[in-house]
Amino acid sequence: MSAFFAVGLSHMSTPVAVREGLAVRPGTLAEVAAALKADCGLDEAVLLGTCSRFEVYGACLSDGAPDRVQAWLSARAGRDVSAFAYRHDGPEAVKHLFRVAAGLDSWIVGETEILGQVKTAYQGAQAAKTAGRVTNILFQKAIGAGKAVRSGTKIAEGIRSVGGAAAILARKLFGQNGARRVVVFGAGQMARTAAEHLIAKGVDSLTVANRTYEKAVELAEALGGKAARFDVALAALHEADVAVFSTSAEGFVADAVLVAAAARRRDGRSLFLIDVGMPRNVDPAAASVPGVYLYDMDDLKRMVARDQESRKDAAAEADKMTAELSEDAWARVTRPVPAGGPS
Repeated sequence: MSAFFAVGLSHMSTPVAVREGLAVRPGTLAEVAAALKADCGLDEAVLLGTCSRFEVYGACLSDGAPDRVQAWLSARAGRDVSAFAYRHDGPEAVKHLFRVAAGLDSWIVGETEILGQVKTAYQGAQAAKTAGRVTNILFQKAIGAGKAVRSGTKIAEGIRSVGGAAAILARKLFGQNGARRVVVFGAGQMARTAAEHLIAKGVDSLTVANRTYEKAVELAEALGGKAARFDVALAALHEADVAVFSTSAEGFVADAVLVAAAARRRDGRSLFLIDVGMPRNVDPAAASVPGVYLYDMDDLKRMVARDQESRKDAAAEADKMTAELSEDAWARVTRPVPAGGPS
């Protein structure tokens, strides 16, 4: 059996500025996974890239595979990542994967988005034909464990997603009736979640803007909002009380100049920008513009710290359950393969 391992970087130890250099563009996950497998000489590979982590799960018979993967990560990031990278081998790597799928390694404990992201990572590996017996078993079991832990414990109560955290932040900033006009840039799952939570908190108007206008229309219609062309919405940024940025653009979609121009047109009213894009969508320099309050992923992480305190008991129960499920999965992987083929 090929040795199984995990090498990665996450919000736990790696700042946004480093993680964003590793971001995978939408639609390229299979392509990047295939390149990773070939470049590092792996037998199997699954690549998990989210706004909070970038991890490689690999299986390989030859020695030195984790070191080759870490070097690959450094090359992709354009900097040495050894100070931030972590490595897990064998059963510890399996346990880590299961904890990730269960939301136990997330900065919002029990968050729901990561399970879908693990599924996407596995589907990308299947599409790229980089998955094999080991990763097939472990990822299928991990996805099942992620569902079981959430249904069998109270870990998913409270704030459960980045979108939910963004909405609660907007409510705290504006009070019950202050944030009346919201614009969301992006139409992916995180943008949708943020929009759904904002609507639940009560807004007068919701605008969805996306580079692909048809996707903006689809999400806006589903949520009872209106769609806008991306550039048009940016030009009208001054009309929003809250703007949520959740696109996969490689460069800043809102620089400090654009934000400053919007702030000047608000007659002294505050403008709140919530950037959950990876890489970041808003130039950090925009935070220095008078009247502008910019929050990124790390800011949201600090904001929900108190919420996590209330889930310590549930997290401990979920951790125990996850450990047992991961041990069972590892036993399945290490079981001798019947002469007739994979089990």
